[in-house]
Amino acid sequence: MTGRAVTAALERRSPPVLTDPDIELLRRRFEQQLPRFEEAALWAERRVRELLHRHAVMAITSSRAKSPESFERRLRRDAADERWVREARGERFDRLMTDVAGCRVMVYRAIDVDRARRALKSGLELAPVDRCEQEHRKESGYEATHLLLEVASDAARHSLRGTTVEVQVVTLAGHLFNELEHSAVYKQLDPLCRSAVTESIRALRDASSAADDRARLAVAASAKARHEAAARVTTAVELAMELECALGRPVHGEFAVVFEFVESVARALDDVGAPPAGDLLAMHRRGCELVASRRVDGIDDATAILLALRERHPDEFSDFARMTRRESPMVMLLLDQFGSAEKPPT
Repeated sequence: MTGRAVTAALERRSPPVLTDPDIELLRRRFEQQLPRFEEAALWAERRVRELLHRHAVMAITSSRAKSPESFERRLRRDAADERWVREARGERFDRLMTDVAGCRVMVYRAIDVDRARRALKSGLELAPVDRCEQEHRKESGYEATHLLLEVASDAARHSLRGTTVEVQVVTLAGHLFNELEHSAVYKQLDPLCRSAVTESIRALRDASSAADDRARLAVAASAKARHEAAARVTTAVELAMELECALGRPVHGEFAVVFEFVESVARALDDVGAPPAGDLLAMHRRGCELVASRRVDGIDDATAILLALRERHPDEFSDFARMTRRESPMVMLLLDQFGSAEKPPT
């Protein structure tokens, strides 16, 4: 049966309902497009990992395309959904069932969900669809941030460009709860089976919340110990955590780029590496002062530190900016808003 035949058959029904032949046709179409969705998911995961690394967000990532079996189950569940009448006319699967290509980001702490969200939005385009960014907080206990992203127009594979990929951002503990709750309740239609697992799901929800708290405290304790010891940071993540400890709030920005510049300066000056936490705080304050003096909006924490470092090491920054400006939106923003580096007053 052709797409036009399915369309005509559906439109004759009131209300339109997908029949077995309709579902078989749509599944075959989906299987033909599946390789594109698999590649789109992998493309998104690579870009997501790059951005999380650049923003020093600790996370584990994965990606997948929806299986044909799962796709068919969804069709049968939503057989009366009128959107599938449009699909029979050739609408895009990734716009009607937005999770056909998906990427998951599992962060260590609840406060890193927003840091990850900001990082992804800084370097990826949201899809031009309704509800492209959603915060899910369901009564069942499911919690996650969903972003619908679009494969960039400069992607190497032409056929991938414009494909929608759903990115789910969740804590590690929350992911465990979501997966078990989804399998035990969402996919289980038998009411008797649902009631049998209710108590266990509630206990798991409490345990996942406690695990989120423990993860936050563990990371905070490690950062506090380094801060009190005035130890030098050795990674971009440590740099971000040190500043977070000093400021008492989550921090944002391309800390991997800041750390790369710090290391390049250390090599040039034969120094021992990144500065201790107290110096980081002083640089952050100085950067904020420079931002205020120019009345520039939209400057994040990492950019403030890089601005102060630029003032201290203008020659080194000029060399660094020439190498990284095309890869780093932060460096581009700094150059656009503040111009070339100037030597500090003596």
